[in-house]
Amino acid sequence: MIKNKDKQPLRKTDFAAVGDVVWIENRSFNVVTMKKGEGFKGPLFVIDILDKDIPPATLYILHDSFTKREYSVRLHDIWVPIIEKIAEYRH
Repeated sequence: MIKNKDKQPLRKTDFAAVGDVVWIENRSFNVVTMKKGEGFKGPLFVIDILDKDIPPATLYILHDSFTKREYSVRLHDIWVPIIEKIAEYRH
């Protein structure tokens, strides 16, 4: 299981929607200010999905609310948190 620096368990995803909270590996996108191997960048928010009808061309626009930056990434670069399900309580 992969974990980011804050110990949140992460997994690759096969779907992301506008409003989702996601992480990306710093080495998975070409931003000059990022260094290779710095771990994960996030949490980021999916704010737009471009070219939805052409799967290989689909770009996800992510927003970093701390730095006010936006990043364009492909689906294979996106990681989502693994959230354990809480057992249903019954009387």
